[in-house]
Parts: sequence; structure tokens; C-alpha cells
Amino acid sequence: YGFYKKVDLYNSFVEGAKTSVKTIMSMFSTLISFYISLSFLFSSGLIDYIEEILDFKYSVIIIQCLVRPISSSASMSIMLECYSIYGTDNVLSLISTMIHYVSDASIYIITFYLSMYKIKGMDHILKYGLLINIFSYLLSVLLVWLIF
Repeated sequence: YGFYKKVDLYNSFVEGAKTSVKTIMSMFSTLISFYISLSFLFSSGLIDYIEEILDFKYSVIIIQCLVRPISSSASMSIMLECYSIYGTDNVLSLISTMIHYVSDASIYIITFYLSMYKIKGMDHILKYGLLINIFSYLLSVLLVWLIF
């Protein structure tokens, strides 16, 4: 397409690479601060403490619901833990899968992009993102219980 439009492809590539480096550098501080705060949260033992307090069969699902808005990879590790404990055909594993795939890491996405573009007043956006996650959790549980 570039040949067809008679665009200098090499110089366009170089300019795009320069622009992407600037974008990555502007995102770096936000990313590193978020990853450091996540590592503090998970290494503090708070998640394990909550799991001990909730000590019942569905506590792993509640933990996943609490972790999912913050981190997709932590949610996936909880889902894989469900698979290893209960098997892939268990209702808990199916609920865990649905929770992982119908919701999103809303706190991470909203804070990352809004802080990167320096948008203020994200409290309403965060509320709506979390409400959508809660709705998707309830819908996940309902669908799995109705189908299985």
C-alpha cells in the first residue's frame, strides 16, 4: 500500500519508531509505579489473609473478584489454581474462567491511561468500571449455575 501511495517506507518507519520511543518513555513512570504497588500488595500477604478469613469453598472466587480489577495476571494465576485444585470441569473452575474472561482489570486500565494522558476527575469512571465488573461477576455466576 505504501508503494502504491508512493510513500518513503523507510523514513516513515524511522519516524514511527521515534514516536513510539517517546510514547513508551511517557508511559514508563506510570507502569513502574503501578507494578511496584502491585508487588507490595501481593507480597504483603493481604490476599492470603483474606483467603484465611473467608475460609470456605467459594473463597477463591471472592479473592479472584477482588484481584481481577487490579491485575489480569494475578486473576489468571487464581484461575489456574482453581484448575489444579478442583479440575477443569468443576463449577468453581467454570465460574473462575467466566470471571476472568468477562471482566477486565478496570482499575489498572483506567488509572494507567488517564494518568498517562493527565486526565483529572476519574472517580466517576472508576465507579462505572467497577460496577461493570460487579455486574459481570454476577452474570458469570448466574450463567454457570444455570447452564451447569
